[in-house]
Amino acid sequence: GEGVARELRGGTSLVRTLYGGGLPEDPLPLLLADLSAVAGDHVLVFDDLRPVPGDSPVADLIGRLAESAGERTHIYIAARAALPFPTVRLKLSEGAGEITEQELRFRREEMAAWLTAATGEPPSAAVLDRVEQLTEGWPAALVLLTEAARQAGGLAAIPAVDDLAAPLPEDLTAYLADEVMEGLDPAVRSFMEESAILNFVTPAACEALLGRRDGEQMVDRLCRVHRLLVPVGPGVYRYPSLLQRFLLGYLRTRGPDVLNRLSRMCIAPAWLAEPEPDRLSQMAEHLSPAQKAQYPWVALCEAWYLLNAGQAERAMGIARLALRSCEQAGDRRGVFYSHVLLSDCLFLRRDFARSQEHLAEAASALQPEFRDDAALLALKQAVLAYMTGAGPEELEAGLRTALVLYVESGDLIGEAEVLDVLGMVRVRRGDYRSGLALLERSSRLLRAAGIPEHETGLNLAWACLESGRFQDACRLSRPLATGSRKVGRRAYALLCLLIAHTRLGEFTAASALVPLAHAAVEELGLPHLRAWLNAALAALHRLSGEAPAAAPDGPGPEGAHVPERVEAVMLHLFSTGDARAAAQIAAKTLETLQERATALERTLLSLGLAVARFRTARTESRREAVQALQRALAECQRRGTDFFVLHEWHLALAVVVYGLAYNVQPAYCVNLLMRMAGELPASVRLRGIRLAGSELRALPAAWRALSDEAARTALAALLPAEQRQQMATLESGPTLITIRLLGPLAVRLGDAPVDLRALKRRKTGQLLALLLAQDGPLPREQIIERLWPDLTPRAAHTSLRVALHHLRRLLEPHLGGRTRSRYIQAEGGLIWFQRRPEVWVDLDQFRRTLQQAEAARAAGRTEEAARLLEEAGTLYRGDLLSDDPYALGDLRDRWRQRWAEALDWLGHYYWLEAGRPDKAIHAFQRRLALEEYHEPTHQALMRIYLNTGQPDRARQQYRACAEALAAHLGVSPSPVTESLLQTAVAGGAGKSV
Repeated sequence: GEGVARELRGGTSLVRTLYGGGLPEDPLPLLLADLSAVAGDHVLVFDDLRPVPGDSPVADLIGRLAESAGERTHIYIAARAALPFPTVRLKLSEGAGEITEQELRFRREEMAAWLTAATGEPPSAAVLDRVEQLTEGWPAALVLLTEAARQAGGLAAIPAVDDLAAPLPEDLTAYLADEVMEGLDPAVRSFMEESAILNFVTPAACEALLGRRDGEQMVDRLCRVHRLLVPVGPGVYRYPSLLQRFLLGYLRTRGPDVLNRLSRMCIAPAWLAEPEPDRLSQMAEHLSPAQKAQYPWVALCEAWYLLNAGQAERAMGIARLALRSCEQAGDRRGVFYSHVLLSDCLFLRRDFARSQEHLAEAASALQPEFRDDAALLALKQAVLAYMTGAGPEELEAGLRTALVLYVESGDLIGEAEVLDVLGMVRVRRGDYRSGLALLERSSRLLRAAGIPEHETGLNLAWACLESGRFQDACRLSRPLATGSRKVGRRAYALLCLLIAHTRLGEFTAASALVPLAHAAVEELGLPHLRAWLNAALAALHRLSGEAPAAAPDGPGPEGAHVPERVEAVMLHLFSTGDARAAAQIAAKTLETLQERATALERTLLSLGLAVARFRTARTESRREAVQALQRALAECQRRGTDFFVLHEWHLALAVVVYGLAYNVQPAYCVNLLMRMAGELPASVRLRGIRLAGSELRALPAAWRALSDEAARTALAALLPAEQRQQMATLESGPTLITIRLLGPLAVRLGDAPVDLRALKRRKTGQLLALLLAQDGPLPREQIIERLWPDLTPRAAHTSLRVALHHLRRLLEPHLGGRTRSRYIQAEGGLIWFQRRPEVWVDLDQFRRTLQQAEAARAAGRTEEAARLLEEAGTLYRGDLLSDDPYALGDLRDRWRQRWAEALDWLGHYYWLEAGRPDKAIHAFQRRLALEEYHEPTHQALMRIYLNTGQPDRARQQYRACAEALAAHLGVSPSPVTESLLQTAVAGGAGKSV
């Protein structure tokens, strides 16, 4: 009433009544009359109605005033709780408007504009982040924080939200103390200070941490009555960031005994999944080593914090200090947790033997009344047994013991931890459906317990990665990689992201993660993580097609990290081409590290070994390789790891080609092929998957094994463009083969010549000539006698088998699997060359032409016979295998003799019948090229020269004859030749001789 009368210059009836000693039954009419006397519009402000009970007359008066005030009266009410009177009629009549706390908050761009206007200094992104995290847009806090920064000399003085050592500005602290904490019950204040170490406040968490039984009532009171908690989910709350900083500042001043008690409760099993020791550790930084020794739980809390930050060495030192203090104080539970912590530090360093020793000491200190501790110990022992190769039955038993204990104690986080480990165990041994279900359930439990998204689901992300669900792996690991407060968790999440992006063909995104992953791994300094990162980088370089030099070298067989060994096998198979090294590493890993490998890793190693066996096999049967592939594919089917095709697509396509070509589970291979075609990233399919030479040789057989057109289309679509063209040639028919045996040996496949050195190797060319020189099959023994007469029977048969295999590969480079050679046939101890329409052999054509000429001559068609012999002359480029003069001499002599006889007839035909001495001379000269000491041919040439008036050339021919006879036979010319010489000397030109 006084405010209306004095400030607004309104009526005074209510004041006069009250000062007159009267108490009106209803003051509202008097108040409305006084307000109506105010000139113009006016405002009434009610700031914070929280102290006004809802059933009080004051609340009723304000409510009725809000409904009855005139149009010139404007009422503003500020409250952090629900108004103490009903507002339904006001809202329905549009007589009132409501502005929520969220609508009053400053947005980021508004905060930037405010800071710039208030300080004259545009805030950097980092400063703006700190302001946003501290104030969350709260106007009062923003104003006070800005003023404090302006007085301190700039925005850089604003502290980070998690820097507990930096004090808040005094004005802001005083405001929070007066406006927020003033009037609160001391028990409520103590509850708030101690629960402020929690990121997320739940009744169960508060009861476990503070040792109270009224957690639900206190949380409900802070939320609904005082509005000091912000809901973030069903039953899960948090303190505003600035209020949490303020509360932690007060908690820091309460002494080490409180910090020790909170530390002891914080390290209870329920908090191992998401501990809050980092805040307690920061608040205990000012404590001396002596005080930490006096309060060992504070030291243990600091050790937990350091371990989660990746500083295992420092954590071990502090944990040993805490262990000594607990032993001296007789604190058996402290001894228990000290040993557990030391075991975890050694576990992280992969020192499993010493880790087990500390777990044994922890078991000795275990107290029966603490069932949570027993559950924790059972869980740790099961995890350690898992890492040291224990059997699945032993693991399941230990984990189920821990699970029962956690469920009986109602510990959701402990239950989730056990399910998480159990899920990973099942995933690693190949039970993906059950394992993924357990991991998903674990994540749901953790989220229900208030653990945020950026701290849960790491193992689920890795399980999705292993099972080929790369998009899910990215979705789950991305929040962990960017938001987790644990460097170890961030490192594993970054590795998961890096590998997932690589397998999705998103090589640019994967490369962008490399510096972050490298920094996180180096910060931890763990050798097995470095090895894992090296393997991931090598796969990125290999699958993206970068130069092999850019990728780190794979480990030798002595390397003990399975992912690095798997990558070494893939590098040797698909980058260096050293299949022998790949086979050695794969075989040794499967032999020595089988239990450490996941189901996927075992599948990749087994299939990699099979592919390496195919590439290094020297015989046609490749029995060992076929058996290895049969075992690997059977194991792949049994474990359900056919998603390996999405991890290693080069390996997958090689497996499909060999499986189809050699009839190894062809239906399953078709399924793998169709999954690749349907699920591989578009970028991978667009670029194509290049096959190595050995797979290319098996490709035609694999192609012919595909009867379904869709499967053939899928196979062709997965190949790069140049190899896809080979599929077209398979559809158009076999390649033309040209073989020349007369003269130097030469073989062409289409337009490509076969390497002459390969033809000369292992007597392959001689074998080819021997088979082609015959009209039918040859017995094996006869071939051996001709080509390897000096070897023992066993060695000779081996040489023949190898030569046949080599010859098949030269003529049919894409021959693979169990497909029989189209040309080289063997049956019943006989071997022969099967003539095909696409094969052209000069010796065959030469033989046919000679036979046709002989038939024409016998029929009296001498002119036709001469034409055919001229054609034969174009085929006879020289003696059979003239570049290998010591091979197959009897065959060479036989064909030379047949050609010599043909030339004899041809020369005489041109001279005596056709009247073509020029052609006769040419024919006889070719005859002498075969045997320059053949005297009848010299005589024929001398006669032609004499008959054509060329006595000088006749004398030259005599001299050539005499020299050849002397050189080759050591004899002089015959009397006939001498008489021809005398005729030439006498100048017998034109005489018939």
